[in-house]
Amino acid sequence: MSFYRVGTEYPVGRIITGGGRRLVIHTGAQVITSAARAAVDGMWDGDLHIPGEATLDIVPALRQVTIDVKNKSLPNLIDHLGFYRRDAWTDPYGFISQKSAAELSFVGDDDHQGVEIATRGEHVEQCNFPLTWECGMQVYHSEWGLGVIHNPNTAVAVEVHYGVRIVGEGATYSLSEGGAWVAGDREIVREMKTGSEENMKIEIDGIPCDGEWQFFFRQTLIGRVTSYGDREDGTTSGRTSGHLESVAFRNLSLTIDAGERYDAGLHYEALVNPANNVDMGITFPVGDIPAVPNDRLLYSLYYLDAAGDPTRTWHTKGRRDFGTLVEHVVQGALRFRQRPSRRITGEVFTGAHLDMNTVVRDDKFLHAAYAVNSFELNDDSYDCELVEMPGLLTTETPPEGDDCIEVAALSFTVGKVIRCLNLLLLQDASQRTVYLFDAATRSVREIYRRDEPFAMYEADEGFVTVEGSRLCFADCRGVVQHFLDLGEAYHYPATRMDGCFHILKEYRQYVGPRSTSASASDDTCWRTYRYLNRPEYPYDEDDAYHRGPNTTGTSMSGEILELRRTADTLVINTSQYAYLHDRRFDKPCMMQRLEVGARIVTISDRLLGMNLGEEFLLYRRDSITGRTLLQRRAGLVDCADQTLSEVAVAREGIISLIGLDDGSLRGVKNRAGAGQPLAGLFYIWGDLYLIRERSIHKYIP
Repeated sequence: MSFYRVGTEYPVGRIITGGGRRLVIHTGAQVITSAARAAVDGMWDGDLHIPGEATLDIVPALRQVTIDVKNKSLPNLIDHLGFYRRDAWTDPYGFISQKSAAELSFVGDDDHQGVEIATRGEHVEQCNFPLTWECGMQVYHSEWGLGVIHNPNTAVAVEVHYGVRIVGEGATYSLSEGGAWVAGDREIVREMKTGSEENMKIEIDGIPCDGEWQFFFRQTLIGRVTSYGDREDGTTSGRTSGHLESVAFRNLSLTIDAGERYDAGLHYEALVNPANNVDMGITFPVGDIPAVPNDRLLYSLYYLDAAGDPTRTWHTKGRRDFGTLVEHVVQGALRFRQRPSRRITGEVFTGAHLDMNTVVRDDKFLHAAYAVNSFELNDDSYDCELVEMPGLLTTETPPEGDDCIEVAALSFTVGKVIRCLNLLLLQDASQRTVYLFDAATRSVREIYRRDEPFAMYEADEGFVTVEGSRLCFADCRGVVQHFLDLGEAYHYPATRMDGCFHILKEYRQYVGPRSTSASASDDTCWRTYRYLNRPEYPYDEDDAYHRGPNTTGTSMSGEILELRRTADTLVINTSQYAYLHDRRFDKPCMMQRLEVGARIVTISDRLLGMNLGEEFLLYRRDSITGRTLLQRRAGLVDCADQTLSEVAVAREGIISLIGLDDGSLRGVKNRAGAGQPLAGLFYIWGDLYLIRERSIHKYIP
């Protein structure tokens, strides 16, 4: 038998026989040196030879990649929050009595009335997902003297004071019995009668902020025991008198309902090219779901960093393309399967070590690199299947004095660019045609055309066009999936989110003097506001502006400048404020208002960049509503995009990269595109693309 440890200089290992004899492995030549891919050069006439009988065929490109995450079902969150762990409570006076793994009792004490004990707290993150807290509660009351219990069958009313609070960085929220969160310290007071168990159920409205989740109990129960009858030898007779109350919490459960957003996070699809016909399915065993907040509550903690925190962000060796494991699995698949590749099947003779981590290089004929997809050892040869890894040997070198290469020349003038999945949609300056740019194939093709000009906006896995009074939602192929006729001309941005069109409606509010009726016709006496609305949503509404659930959007003042979208957020920039909606926290059509004069130019779940005054401010999003300033740069930014490691910004035609790890600022040379106005900056799988009016360029670090 042999035992080998990957990465060691020599094989190591030992065997202990049943008789106790110790057999030491003889050290020999190194067999396994690394789990990294080793390159075997000289494919045809060197270290590796493939006879002419081998076959060469084509492996079709991918249509889409689908990943299903095998995650454990949502657990009872009480297990994570420490209610049943005695060591999680600060209990200096011994109020807690542990009856079983699923029952905790709090015992009364006359000497410490009003004292509070609480759990030390577990970190939770802000979210809008409803939680349900359920448990069985039973109170006990007894009075006795000289060993005789007074009125044992009489029901006694007992008040219990307990609660939940979240201690955030700037505020503390307490849970009310109705399930709402209120600022400050507040407790739940529940009066119960002895005799039988009662059920408690509270529907909780999400989590209001990032902070420490604490359970607490305030001592209001009575309890005193007096012993008497001491004997001369120092022992007691065991006779007592007194009174004692207690409350038992049994079978606590705290569940969270993330609804479709959670299910969507478990299933990930990345469309490569609808013209292809091969799908790749991957089952991922790690609960690494980027779309849903609250890692500690929702996910099993598979990977931890040195501080014991969940680790979900990785980067490829030698690159700065940080992302989750799911994102990297998709990225790895797309990197080598976006285009048709070649496959060589046949006999391979080589004296070099060959395994599933080997890369075979062909610099002589095909100028490609191949991964060993499968092999079978036959004496001195291998029956192999080698699959090409397109682009592995291709080196892209920009012209001298430039940092970028031109990847596409355009036959039209770009008027607007938006992102759809990992594709870019280019609308020409005449606003009549939409083109699709695929970074994998570097192809540009027409996908949508109309006779009259129209406006184009981002949407869920597609785009929305506003064509007079009609809204159209099309997928990335330009195929119209839904349309809606509003009945009158519409001139504002629109998007499609959660299966509904979202538009802007307006109402006017009179702000003029009340004393003269003549001024009522003066337009300066009226102020116009806009608000988000879902015209397809099934509720009754007339043209007036209403306040109430589902029919009301946040009032937005100022002229509408632009709409921005990500997978979970919607931004409306106006001439006065920037408004932000995050569907994981905000109610439908409700928005958060940022500082006066702010304009958001880039946003993700991790970073927010905005112009304010005469500066560009870059924030880390600590939560959906909270943020911390990272950098401040002079001057206003025209457009920007971001990865986890850097942010690309353009200001008056000058493109710069802001390093988030070291705060560096370096310029990007794009001499080939000089003289053409910049239409947008976009990162696609970690590579930066510059969209000019008549060309597309890729930045080569």
